[in-house]
Amino acid sequence: MPAPPKTGMMRINRPERIRPLKTADNTSGAGQMEADNKPADRLAGEETARSKPVGVLERRRFNADFKLDWHDEQEAHDGYQLKWVGKSYARLETGTAPDTVLIPNAQHNSAPENSAAENLFFTGDNLQMLKHLRSAYKGAVKMIYIDPPYNTGSDGFVYKDRFEFSDEQLKTMLGLSDEEVKRLHIINGRSSHSAWLSFMYPRLKIAKELLRDDGAIFISIDDNEQANLKLLCDEIFGEGNYIGDVIRKTKSATNDAGTGLNYQHEFVLIHAINCAQISIVGDKKDVSHYKNPDNDPAGAWVSDNPSARSGSENSRFEITNPYTGAVDLPPQGRYWAFAQATFENWVKSGKVKFREKILEGQRGFIVKKYLAELKSNYKLLDSLFGVDNRYMNQVATKELNALLTDGSFIYPKPVAFIKNLIASITPPPQKMGRRLLFLIFLPAVARPRRQLWSLMRKTAATAAIFYASLMSRLKPAAKQNAPAIRRLIKLRLSA
Repeated sequence: MPAPPKTGMMRINRPERIRPLKTADNTSGAGQMEADNKPADRLAGEETARSKPVGVLERRRFNADFKLDWHDEQEAHDGYQLKWVGKSYARLETGTAPDTVLIPNAQHNSAPENSAAENLFFTGDNLQMLKHLRSAYKGAVKMIYIDPPYNTGSDGFVYKDRFEFSDEQLKTMLGLSDEEVKRLHIINGRSSHSAWLSFMYPRLKIAKELLRDDGAIFISIDDNEQANLKLLCDEIFGEGNYIGDVIRKTKSATNDAGTGLNYQHEFVLIHAINCAQISIVGDKKDVSHYKNPDNDPAGAWVSDNPSARSGSENSRFEITNPYTGAVDLPPQGRYWAFAQATFENWVKSGKVKFREKILEGQRGFIVKKYLAELKSNYKLLDSLFGVDNRYMNQVATKELNALLTDGSFIYPKPVAFIKNLIASITPPPQKMGRRLLFLIFLPAVARPRRQLWSLMRKTAATAAIFYASLMSRLKPAAKQNAPAIRRLIKLRLSA
């Protein structure tokens, strides 16, 4: 098996804690995304071109956009919309530039095995990472997968913001009253629904900018914020671009929450940029049962069901077998799935074949369904595919426990489940057209690197993947499990 592509590694730091970012002439071995376009160069060029922190032009551009949004809100203030404390500030945060720089991991990137890196692995604040990627990869990403905090009350989520603007600036820029500014500060350090929505809004808004016209975002969530997330994504991506949700079984054990309901699942919400341009698929169809016993020039075929649930009385005509004289009518309450003229044409073309001998329970004819007539080689994606036990949390936990001894990752995602999500949106190589970029937030996925790359080799051999990780998830185990953590990262980077 060919070795997986190398992966460049970068850290996102605040300016006061970092050294100057290296320019495009010195990329420390970060690898190529395209033949003439290295990913680190692409990002470095954007950062070195911006000599000012949140520049005047950037601020003005945001204000113009915000006024349009405010006008739209005023126009529809009596209509159906999602409101929460901090929404206007979340919009402001979306429009600001990053106040960090990217620091290549020189030691890792200069290693011979990583000298031609095709992937990027980031550690640090994911909102800052998204802002860095926004200019360099706008409209370039095929799929984004996010595993955000669920805001369960026990997952450690709190909304923290430094609020770099003064109260007077917030009142002027956002049109807030003193009371509204006070309420905005209250959500800081909290885990309320408003705090969670304020956390998610800028990340999803920027994620939308990164997606291609035929791209989609997949977001894992449980029932604590599922309803709010659906409304938020409908607002950002458009309700008409909601594809649906996939159910994943998380556990099999009984958990009595006092409601009488044993809650065993969570959701993956799927939204597209444009539903008309995207195709979600399931497993590849098994076509081994298509045969051509009569050497039909049209190719391999199977017997098709000739009846339909709906139709007109004109579709209930008699069909007489010329060999035996047997007469067929559609079953009671059903209709032939074709008009009589169409049936006669099919007889002439060979699509309809009459039986010379009719066994008990058989019709006197066969309607052929040709392999060449298949509209797709793939099944529909079953929204319940994730209820299989192999996708439960414990599957990923067992693999992670081999690396980490203190259970730092509470709810890891099984790699097989993520593979299926990726495969559902990845076209076969001959139809891929252009390079696919995947942005995947994986706080905890068991041994993803080798297996995910194996999938990419089979479905889209030139695809490049972004891995984004919040290292804060690793900090509690940093001292005791430092060797294991380094091994985990190595698995992600080099299989």
